[in-house]
Amino acid sequence: MSKVSLIDPSEFKLNIIGVNVEGFTKGTFITVTRNDPTFSQKRSLKGKTQVRKNSKSFYTFKFTLDSGVSSNAWIHTLYKMQESYGIAFPIPVLFRDKTGTSTFFCKAAYFQEPEVSFGTDNTTREWSLICNEVSHVIGSNQQDDKIASILGTITSAINVAGAFGIDIGQFTSNAINSVTSLITGSR
Repeated sequence: MSKVSLIDPSEFKLNIIGVNVEGFTKGTFITVTRNDPTFSQKRSLKGKTQVRKNSKSFYTFKFTLDSGVSSNAWIHTLYKMQESYGIAFPIPVLFRDKTGTSTFFCKAAYFQEPEVSFGTDNTTREWSLICNEVSHVIGSNQQDDKIASILGTITSAINVAGAFGIDIGQFTSNAINSVTSLITGSR
């Protein structure tokens, strides 16, 4: 497993089923991990290497909250609903960077129950979500990074539209042509 990115929770907004998550533990990070490689390879009987894209990848999304915050209670209620009914109903998750262009969108997150400890000191709860059908853009916070910003916006739009089953073939062609013109300087 390779870590895709680490993001300071004070620098973004996390939203689960339309509700903002609050109470992040100071000094912790959000971790987004892709659980399988983008491409895999295998050798044929004749010794040639075949490379194929793994089209159905999934991610693990982790964040840590202080034990006493109310976000733990309603997130745990969502987990208990999934567990009690035995139905992994989709829970949308969206986070975005406040200062840059990084985004993560998952229309179907499935919660893992955190380890819980109780004591006289303030403790934490580390939440782990399994996310399928993800749109993830690693951006930057540089103001002059126009090409990355345009490509990030296009990628996010394509992935979110695709996650909801919207055919965007013509939009994709127009976007690629626009970016190509921007890069080459032609009109």
